[in-house]
Amino acid sequence: MSAIEDLMGAALTATEARRAEALRVLRGDVAATPAPRSEGPLLLAMGKAAQYMGVSRPTMWRMIRDGRLEKVEILPGSHRMRRADLDKYVEEHGTSGTRRDAVPAQNGNSGEQAA
Repeated sequence: MSAIEDLMGAALTATEARRAEALRVLRGDVAATPAPRSEGPLLLAMGKAAQYMGVSRPTMWRMIRDGRLEKVEILPGSHRMRRADLDKYVEEHGTSGTRRDAVPAQNGNSGEQAA
């Protein structure tokens, strides 16, 4: 692939914000700024990744099964999620909202609504 084809491919797949930033840099309006690095571990355990995304663990596994996210197998049967992949997904798609079990428990029930 030529450099022009690489640039065109990147331009077509970039978000609107990234295209606008690239155009400003190409025009010489601003210097390129590195992407901000969020703090914390680069790999998250499945439960922590689900919490980070605001979804349940089963939803996280469905997202993996459906090809929306990719897991990293660090040992046989032990999986982690890349924080950068989660950030990218949230930037592009948002999340499904606050997990029900993340809501403080009422009347001693873990995450269930009071009757």
